[in-house]
Amino acid sequence: MQEKKRYVLVRFRCETALSREDASKAVSQAVLEGIGALGAAKAKAYLKEYDEDDGSGVVKCQTEMLQEVRASLALKNSYLGKPLAIRTEKTSGAIGKVWKKKPA
Repeated sequence: MQEKKRYVLVRFRCETALSREDASKAVSQAVLEGIGALGAAKAKAYLKEYDEDDGSGVVKCQTEMLQEVRASLALKNSYLGKPLAIRTEKTSGAIGKVWKKKPA
């Protein structure tokens, strides 16, 4: 049976711009701290897309753990000793509805 997934558009608010690697680590850390190791394994949440210019990205996770993932992201308030806020803006079952690719 295919697992259902959701895509969550997020915005990172930080004093300095985050690299893709730092944003990905912040998401993983937030989920692990928020719902623990077992919850993080069930959620399978990770940063799928990221735009360093405006600090937005897309987090992919399992539908059954969506609320827990959103809460975990909202509760994250620092990364590497610096203030950080992760705001969820939109959720969809299709990545194209939350993430518009920018022309190269």
